[in-house]
Amino acid sequence: MRHVDIVLDVARLQLNKYGEELCGDTIEMARAGDHTVIVLADGLGSGVKASILSILTAKMACTMLKHGEELDSVIQCLAHTLPVCKVRRLAYSTFTIVSTRGSSMYLAEYDNPPAIISEGLRTRLLLSRQREIEGKAVKERFFEISPGDWILLVSDGVLHAGIGGVWNLGWGLERVFAYVKSNLNPHDTAAEWAWDLMHVVEKLYGGKPGDDASVVVLRARQRRHCLVLTGPPADRKDDARLLQILDGAPGWKIIAGGSTSNMVSRLTGEKIEVDLSSDSSRVPPMGRMRGVDLVTEGLITLRHAAEKLDVFPRELRAKRDGASQLAFRLLLSDDIHFVVGTARNPALDSEDLAQFPSRSQIIARMAEKLREQGKAVTVDFV
Repeated sequence: MRHVDIVLDVARLQLNKYGEELCGDTIEMARAGDHTVIVLADGLGSGVKASILSILTAKMACTMLKHGEELDSVIQCLAHTLPVCKVRRLAYSTFTIVSTRGSSMYLAEYDNPPAIISEGLRTRLLLSRQREIEGKAVKERFFEISPGDWILLVSDGVLHAGIGGVWNLGWGLERVFAYVKSNLNPHDTAAEWAWDLMHVVEKLYGGKPGDDASVVVLRARQRRHCLVLTGPPADRKDDARLLQILDGAPGWKIIAGGSTSNMVSRLTGEKIEVDLSSDSSRVPPMGRMRGVDLVTEGLITLRHAAEKLDVFPRELRAKRDGASQLAFRLLLSDDIHFVVGTARNPALDSEDLAQFPSRSQIIARMAEKLREQGKAVTVDFV
C-alpha cells in the first residue's frame, strides 16, 4: 500500500498528580505533511520543576526533529542546555520519541516505560538497537507500519496505578497490554481508546493519582474520504458537473438536502426511498438512494449535525437519525469535501426561518470544528 494512504490517528491525555496544579509530563506533537513527530517527556519528580524540565525537553526535541535534525544532535543539545539533578545525578527528563513519515516509523526511548506495540507491528520490526548518546543508553526501533497497527506510550504514572490497592505492584505493562487487546474496540478512534485507558487509571488511583500519568495512543489506518453535497447550484447548467463530482468522489458520498437529492435522482434515474426508522423527533427522516451512502434533509439536519461534532463517534454509531449519521461519518473522515449549492430557496424567505443561520454559515461552522480536529476540509460553492 502506498504510504500516502496511511493516516496516523493520534490522541493524548494526562492526569496531574493529586494536589499538583501542573503536570510533570509533557506531550508535544508536530505535523508537516505526512511527517509526524510525537515526544512524551517525563520530568524528574513532580510539580513546577518537573513540568518546566519536561516542557523544555519535549518542545526542543519535537522542534528539532521536525526540522530534520538527527537524534544525536537533539540529545547533545538537551544535555548542554538543561540541568541534571545535583542530588540524585539523574537526567533532566526521560523521553519517548515517535517519528513517522508515510509508512516508516522510528521509535526512540530513554528511561521511559517501553512502548506497548500491537502484535502486527512487531512482525514488521526492521531494526532494533541500543546505543549510547552523550552517556545515555537510548533504545531505537524502526518499523514499517500498516493499517490496523497501534502503539501506546505511557508514563510511569499509568503503570503505577493501583499500587498498594488492586495490585501490589500497580497496573503494569502486561496488564495494560492485555486490557487493550481484550477491552478496546478496534473500530473506535484513538481518542476513545485514550479516554478508556485514562478512566481505568483514575479508578485504580481512587480518584487521587499518586503520580503524573500520560497516555498517547497512535493508530495507523487507511485514509478516509467524505464528500457532502448540499444545495443545488445557482445555475442549472452546473447540475451535471455536480453529478460528475459525486460520481468521482472517493469514500463516503453524502447528499444533504431534499432539492439536492431530487436533482441527483432526476439526472441518474435512481429513486429516493424515505427511511422511516429514524429515532429522533427533531431531525427529519433520512432517505436511501443507490450509489449514495447517506441521504438526509438539508438545513435542519446540518444544524443538528454541527452540534454533534464534539462527541465521540461511538456515541453516534448506533443512532438512527440523519444528523447523527452525518456527524459520525465526518468525525471518522480525514479528507472532507463540502460542495455547497448557492441556488436560492424561496421556502427559506419566511420570517420564521430568517432567524436561522444560512447553509453556508452552517457549513463554515462545521468546517472550522473539523479543522480544529486536524482534518483536511475543503469547501466549494457552486
